[in-house]
Amino acid sequence: MEELSRCLDLPPSPPSKLTLPNAISLDCFKTNSKLSSKSDLPRYMLKRIMLLDTSSRTLPIITQVETPDNLYSNSISFLNEDEDEDDDLVHPMDIFLYLFSISTPIFRQTIVNQLAKCQLSLPLITHDSDKNETTLNHFAFETLFLNRYVDENDTRCFSAVKEPLPIVSFIRIGGCEKSQKSELLNKILNIRHEYFSFRNSPGSTKKRFLLDGTVEIAWYLPKNKENRKINQHFILLNLRGDSSLFDKQSSFIGQISTLVYIFVSLSKLTQEISHQLENIKSTFESKVIFIVYRVSKKKLENIPSILEDKNNLFLHKNNLCDDSGRIAKSISHFLNESNIPPISLSGCVGVASKIGIVCDFKNDIASKQKLINSICKDFPENIPDDNNPQPLADMKNKLLPLQQYFKSWADSNRELHLVVSDRTRNVEEFISSAKGKQEKARSSQIQELSKPSHFVCGIMNECQKHFSDEREIHQFFELLKDKLNSISKNHLPILFNQYKRCIAESYTWNSASIGVTEREAKQKKAKTCLIEAAEAIARSSLGIEHVFREFSQIYEAVIACNDSKLKAGVKNNLKFYPTHLPDIAAHLLLQGHSFEILNGDDNHVPLTWVSAVLTKLSEIVGIDKRLFVVSVLGIQSSGKSTLLNTMFGINFPVSSGRCTRGLFLQVIPITDDFRSKVGYDFLLLLDTEGLRAPELSGGPSYHRDNEMATFAVGLADLALINIKGESHSEVQDILQITIIAFIRMKLTVKKPKCIFVHQNVGDIQAQTNLIIARRKLIDTLNGMTLCAAQQENKELQFSQFCDVIEFNPEEDVFYFPSLFEGQPPMTSIAPGYIEKAQELKTKIIKHNATQDTRFQSVREWKKKLSDLWNSVLKENFVFSYRNILEVNARVELDGAMCCWYSNFIQAMTAVKSEFINKLYNVEFEFLQDTLQDITTDLIRIVKEYSESEKLIDHFFVQHEKKAIFAQWKCNTEHISNVAKRKN
Repeated sequence: MEELSRCLDLPPSPPSKLTLPNAISLDCFKTNSKLSSKSDLPRYMLKRIMLLDTSSRTLPIITQVETPDNLYSNSISFLNEDEDEDDDLVHPMDIFLYLFSISTPIFRQTIVNQLAKCQLSLPLITHDSDKNETTLNHFAFETLFLNRYVDENDTRCFSAVKEPLPIVSFIRIGGCEKSQKSELLNKILNIRHEYFSFRNSPGSTKKRFLLDGTVEIAWYLPKNKENRKINQHFILLNLRGDSSLFDKQSSFIGQISTLVYIFVSLSKLTQEISHQLENIKSTFESKVIFIVYRVSKKKLENIPSILEDKNNLFLHKNNLCDDSGRIAKSISHFLNESNIPPISLSGCVGVASKIGIVCDFKNDIASKQKLINSICKDFPENIPDDNNPQPLADMKNKLLPLQQYFKSWADSNRELHLVVSDRTRNVEEFISSAKGKQEKARSSQIQELSKPSHFVCGIMNECQKHFSDEREIHQFFELLKDKLNSISKNHLPILFNQYKRCIAESYTWNSASIGVTEREAKQKKAKTCLIEAAEAIARSSLGIEHVFREFSQIYEAVIACNDSKLKAGVKNNLKFYPTHLPDIAAHLLLQGHSFEILNGDDNHVPLTWVSAVLTKLSEIVGIDKRLFVVSVLGIQSSGKSTLLNTMFGINFPVSSGRCTRGLFLQVIPITDDFRSKVGYDFLLLLDTEGLRAPELSGGPSYHRDNEMATFAVGLADLALINIKGESHSEVQDILQITIIAFIRMKLTVKKPKCIFVHQNVGDIQAQTNLIIARRKLIDTLNGMTLCAAQQENKELQFSQFCDVIEFNPEEDVFYFPSLFEGQPPMTSIAPGYIEKAQELKTKIIKHNATQDTRFQSVREWKKKLSDLWNSVLKENFVFSYRNILEVNARVELDGAMCCWYSNFIQAMTAVKSEFINKLYNVEFEFLQDTLQDITTDLIRIVKEYSESEKLIDHFFVQHEKKAIFAQWKCNTEHISNVAKRKN
């Protein structure tokens, strides 16, 4: 390590360990520029790893400026095969292992997860020659989850450390002599992708500082197909360097592996090596196969007896594809025949400790994990069954009880903001009722805090114990997050299987062999089963966000409580004063945690809590610090979180379906040298839940989506509109509502900027070929803006889209290629996607660097958030419609209905008054004639207003917008019938 550090002009032991904020901070460093200093190499590689660049560990290293003179000199030197390699060059894997060694244990987990997404090999065992210490990096893999096919159409997520799989290991004995071991392994795993760096990788060198003695790991998890040479799933281990020099690693591999392939060179086969081979053959518990490479017919005549086994492989063609194919067939054959049980990485820990390989469990981490296991002991480890189908959901409500009252409080809060729209009740009575519900909800929350759960008390106790130690708090909550994710992942697959069974059962009820009544009853039962199964999945999700939701309600309940004795009681019960919770959240936000602003389950912002956290954030970083806010908006599963993660190296959760729920905030720090160039101190990223989510019951969720869009765009300085494919139609409607909402809520003082990002557009000519589509989009948005402005009588102020939202259709549209290369689950992120993401990132930063912009402080943004959310709550009409056409159509229909209803009521009131007077004043002998006159008049009036009703029918039959009006026909007829019956 010391020699490598000197070569890189870096200290062997940095003053502080690498953390996530170090890795994601924005600086002047450009990952696409050539390097002039070796000391930049680690930072260069780290940036590429965080950006999910699959070539991050095999990048060309340029250490000098290329001129015609040195180009000629280098060309001449390459002709001399015996010339020693330049001692100044450093192997890329040595740089990576240096980064890994100086990272905190928590950040090592992040590095492992990033590399796994890139489908690159991971350092299972590392070797420190300075200390003569070999380490099994078990903790670094604990948060890694992978996917594998369990049958042709079904996949399963599994823990990398807990899943037992066969292990196939590859080692080398003796001199290397171009064995091509790592290159062959790449061909076995994926012919088009390099998991391992090898001799001919860019930047590779003969000289190694840290790489030798490292055991790298990769997973072979293909979708089973008949044409695959290997259909089994297995773990592949690759020991770097001469295994005869690393006894611990060799012994470890021999004890845990199902198969061990040993590369041997006949030309280097000394008596000592032959003895080592015999010793391995007799001591290894696994099946041992020798791979003899660079074999000629002449050498085969004198083959040693140890290599004469028919199962050994002799490689003499020097053809990588053929050689890797032979090895693959051998692996498949012996895995099928093997009786050795598979083993998990956790199961390897005991083996390693007996050999003298230390585990990367630090004492403080191990004790914290033990504590967290104790804190989480009430969460069920058992899987759901028929007797208890929702054990996790039920226990979550018991251990985190305050959240169930927030829904009631939030609904009442909406009612208070919309009180003026309720015409049927007394306003004072309405307000009193809503506030009463809120007080009841808060009272119930305080009541729950009189006996807080063991889970909440345990977390609060840790907060109290380490309140002033940011590192301890960060480590605790990272480990807690991992534990909760693990619990959730154990339960959710079972619930998804139950949902699949409900779907399968629903198909059986469509049989024609059963009667209509029975079929309808069973279909109803199946539908109920599906709804309940979907709710169970939603309720059984468990993550660190649920802990902070509970924190938010504890804080808000205590703040709302006016009884000092109750407050003191809560403090004593929790062993931690709740008003300190915003400090915890603010510090974690700066440590790289995401922070939930809008509760995705209840679709509401806990404004008191969010404001308190942002206030603390302002106090920590300084009230004069400036922000630039970027949000992303798009349809569900369009790749919003992935886009942010790839651009900025962060880790918003990503998966299929409704992964992000609500709105989350992430803080990216700006380094001192870059601050003066961009003009702000922190970049704030807002990740939003997907729009048009099919999981949300009740049909299209226009109101929720329109609120989310307006809130996300309104909070941002720049909004990324993420779109699947080339068409803008999926977000066009939402943008229209956002426009009219901005105009109605007077949110156009400072215009946000908008950039469209089209995903999965592979055509390199898209920018040119789709110019007409972009022009049509802007024409549509301009027309809708004018339409919205006319409705608000502001057409002089807002006549086009860019009057509300800044947008240039030629510069602010990006087309991204497909995200992945290869077939799942062994896919890596495509280089073209990464390049485009960095191009967009540069565009975002350059836009601000060239603008004379005044950025907001944290306090100013907090006020903007509060004002915007209150405005969103007060706006009820616009958000209920799909687009501006629907808004205008509804206004037109309501106007006609109001006119008809008013005239009808007025006429009926006058007629009733006239009839009453006639009946009151009529003499008895003329009563029959008067009744006859009244009946005639009634028939005439009904006929007249039946004719007037045809004017309403016109909207549904002949109007040019009849397709839009159709959705309101039943409701309109109902209003009309009720009015007739009452009058």
